[in-house]
Amino acid sequence: MRTDNNDRPLVSCILPVYNGERWLQAAIESVLGQTYPHLELIVINDGSTDRSGSIAADLAARDSRVVVIDQDNTGIVGALNAGLRVARGSYIARMDADDICLPERFARQVEALEAHPELAIIGTRSITVGAEGEIDSQVEAGQHESIPLFVKSSNVHNFPPSLLQVLHPTIMVRADLMKTIGGYGGRYPHVEDYDLYMRLSAYGPIAELQRELLLYRVHGDNVSIRRLREQEENAARCDIENVNAFRRKAGKPALRISDKTVLGWVEFRCFRREFPLGISKVGTLNSALSYTIQGAFRTSLNITALILMRCGLYYMKSFRIAATHLRKFRIQPKPLKS
Repeated sequence: MRTDNNDRPLVSCILPVYNGERWLQAAIESVLGQTYPHLELIVINDGSTDRSGSIAADLAARDSRVVVIDQDNTGIVGALNAGLRVARGSYIARMDADDICLPERFARQVEALEAHPELAIIGTRSITVGAEGEIDSQVEAGQHESIPLFVKSSNVHNFPPSLLQVLHPTIMVRADLMKTIGGYGGRYPHVEDYDLYMRLSAYGPIAELQRELLLYRVHGDNVSIRRLREQEENAARCDIENVNAFRRKAGKPALRISDKTVLGWVEFRCFRREFPLGISKVGTLNSALSYTIQGAFRTSLNITALILMRCGLYYMKSFRIAATHLRKFRIQPKPLKS
């Protein structure tokens, strides 16, 4: 286990940035302000054309724990893997250039990984904040309180796969496992985190600390907003290809799934991301149902049944939500005058 001079596990936090000058300094300072000081922060300046590189360099000059890598733009996967190549820690933490770590995040994650050596990934809950205004990261630490841990074992040999999807910038992972799987893969653009979880889940469960330890900033430039459908198309492909890879290793036959069923799964995944519900969003669910039925004859019965069942459950939920709204806006008759 790689440690620092205090004989404690070293955490390597990897923070890629591309033109993130607006929030970068606050993000870096939130990592340096952790109650767990045994860390290095690796900032990968991925070809930024704004002041991101100089902001990172200035902070590195003030704190020797900051390492800056300046490189031509390679995209998120290339930047993350560049950070992994120089990371020295026993644990790898993720951070984005527009988020804020709350002070006890790393301490709590290290504590959980040491107490549960079977875990592959530990994430945390988060608080969503907007683009504007200041963020108060001085939340009461509560360091003497235990934090509940939600653990979920993965099922990646069957379709649809089942795994706990924690928020990517909250994760901490064992460095030896990241080395074993070869770091981040570039086959599925914009869902590199989901692919990572799929591959790491073969080595242990994914867990989430049930406390908000990251402030997650939502703004118009979030990839999850700009590229929702592309993300879900790539996630569906990631589902099928990774499940088949796990099945081959286990000596099981490949999935029998038609192109139409794949389209149905994409539509279903998009629908789950489109809450709150509306008429156009129920249309996405209708498309999921239609494609799945069209592809049923060339798809294993259990796969078709599972997707149809999930569609049915969301139809019921949609109707309940619609009924609630109708009752809320129903005009009550005026009482008769006596």
